[in-house]
This record gives sequence, C-alpha cells and structure tokens, in this order.
Amino acid sequence: MTVSQSPFPLPIADFVPHGSPMLLIDRILSASMEEMSTEVTITADSLFFVPGQGIPAYAGVEYIAQSVSAFNCWRERRESPDAPPRVGFLLGSRQVTLPEPWFPEGAVLTITVREIFQDGQMGVYEGTLTRPGVPPLTTNINVYLPDPDAVGFPAQDTPEKEPP
Repeated sequence: MTVSQSPFPLPIADFVPHGSPMLLIDRILSASMEEMSTEVTITADSLFFVPGQGIPAYAGVEYIAQSVSAFNCWRERRESPDAPPRVGFLLGSRQVTLPEPWFPEGAVLTITVREIFQDGQMGVYEGTLTRPGVPPLTTNINVYLPDPDAVGFPAQDTPEKEPP
C-alpha cells in the first residue's frame, strides 16, 4: 500500500539534502513504509554526462544512495511533517552488478530501494535500478545517518569559526 500526504510524483529536492548540481534524481514515483521508487531521465545536461556515451553506469550507485536519502526523509515525515532531509553518508556498496557500462541519453531510469537492516544510525538497503529492455543494476548499500545534533555540522546561518 502506498502512503502519502500529497499525490505522487513528489519533487525530490524536498527530500534530499543536496542542491544543484549534485541532486541527481528527478522525482519520487511512489513510496510505502517498505520501499520507495524514484526516477531520473538522462539528458545532455545531467551531471557526469559524456557526449556520445551518456552517464557511466556506476553513477547508478549514487542514484540509489539519493533514493535511500529520500526514502528515509519521507518516512520520518510520517511522524514529523516538518522534518528536514538528514545528512547521511554512503559507506560502501556490495554485490554491485552493472549490466551495461553507460546509461544513454534519453534513458528513463527507475530506482527502487528497500530497507534490509536499520539500527538507528546504521542501515543496509537493497537498490535496484531498471530501464526497459536491459537487465537491472542491483546493489546493497551501507549508510550512516548520524544524529544531526551530535555531528557538529555548522548551522547554515552561523558563520564558521576560525581555527585557533
């Protein structure tokens, strides 16, 4: 069952703590407490685009990581509607399968993420990236979601202190 406070698709920028040009995925297609699907269309304006080839397929791991970020924010907003996107860290990926070396211009990629394990700040997610007519890119990624109050990130409106 899909749960939402607003109709899909949803703008991804509201759910991922990246701005342009590092915000790589385009929209949330669907979400439930168990999984989320997002989408990206490869264009000549896409970050990492190489004319005549497209986007290197290994960038799909970052598409999956950003989808995990959106998924976690979306779920947190079920309990706290004003929760901002949390900074997280991609620690690594396992069992990555890259069925093709490039995502060509015009390709529409669907990314689906599911939580395998989560214990507060550490998580493991299964990610699948598909496009019609091509076997899926699959991987498991490990992420760290620190407590924002314990990390020591400076507030956006606070000037950084100069080192002593």
